[in-house]
Amino acid sequence: METELEHARTARVHNPSTQGAFFLEAVALAALARVDEVRNLMAEARTHGDAFNQGLLHR
Repeated sequence: METELEHARTARVHNPSTQGAFFLEAVALAALARVDEVRNLMAEARTHGDAFNQGLLHR
């Protein structure tokens, strides 16, 4: 499962405007029972989502 987490994290880092990348990393973290990291990641995803919706992030 650590491998899946690393793949998901790499995808998110390279394309943070994709909400799915945050979700995949959160699923991997949850599977590893890393709840605090899941909460932090979801907060970051909301921040990116708000910025994206306001046109502050560019593809």
